[in-house]
Amino acid sequence: MFSSLWSALLMGAALLALVGAVYLHFRERLLASGRTKTVALVKRRRELTERLQELAGESSSQLAQLEARRQRDASSSIPVLEAAIARAERQLAREREREAAAQTLS
Repeated sequence: MFSSLWSALLMGAALLALVGAVYLHFRERLLASGRTKTVALVKRRRELTERLQELAGESSSQLAQLEARRQRDASSSIPVLEAAIARAERQLAREREREAAAQTLS
């Protein structure tokens, strides 16, 4: 009688441990994947904002707002920030060309 009771208890404990391990494994994966995507998006947005501020300085928010209006999106969205950076890079390139042309004329 005791051997069948012990074997039943051991089988129940093993089954409970297996179910617990599977639950913890999938719970960790689901939480980690959701957190990682969000963290990656926030990090990317922060990087783009910093890059735009480096390029455009004080007019960075104005560039982001202009692109947001053009694209009809939020000024902090990633596509808007990327477009604002591209616009700032073009403006800087034009300014450098003008400066180089002015120096050659002098």
